[in-house]
Amino acid sequence: MKLVHPNIDFGFDFQKKNYYSLVIENADEFFRLTKQILNQTEGEEGQWVLSEVLPININKNILVLSDFYNLSCNNKKMESLLKSKILGLNSFVDMGEVLSRINADILDLNDIITSNFDFKIEYNDEITLESILKLLKYSFSDEEILLKKVVNYIEIYSELNPIKLVVFVGMTALLNETDIENLIKEISYRDIKMFFIDSFDKQIFKKENKIIVDKDLCLI
Repeated sequence: MKLVHPNIDFGFDFQKKNYYSLVIENADEFFRLTKQILNQTEGEEGQWVLSEVLPININKNILVLSDFYNLSCNNKKMESLLKSKILGLNSFVDMGEVLSRINADILDLNDIITSNFDFKIEYNDEITLESILKLLKYSFSDEEILLKKVVNYIEIYSELNPIKLVVFVGMTALLNETDIENLIKEISYRDIKMFFIDSFDKQIFKKENKIIVDKDLCLI
């Protein structure tokens, strides 16, 4: 699997390395390229290309993490993925008998309630798995320590929506060298590749894993 961009005269070949570090010292270029890859994961147009012989969808195969202060598994995207995963259980798990019992109990409850009023009350007489999910309000447990929070998020996200690559924007500014090493170890264990994009070189990564684009947009 390879990730390329026309502004960078280098192809990031993840068949050779589990991770790469891209340092973009030019502020405008850093913003432009990071915003572009983030937008592409949301289905918008951009110039980053991910390929396995042929190009593959970035929005389905890449997760970009940039806002670490507000990182939480309990967001709309994760809730939607969880809901889809649970509803998908219907394909291979028989829930019919349980849902029938729930509906029967709900009807009994409705009879008790409506029998105590002289006026007519309308109600939903069929409870589906989707309506039960709204009632149960499933949520995730979030970690407090940043390293654990990031690893936990990736683990849960990749279970709900298999991915090939995680892009970390500005991650090295918030974690020390030991934490970065542990992060790489944890994510590599899940067979997910990593791409670190930073605006300065914190001297964490090995030279063979690092590409620097200087302020004049020259490749180092």
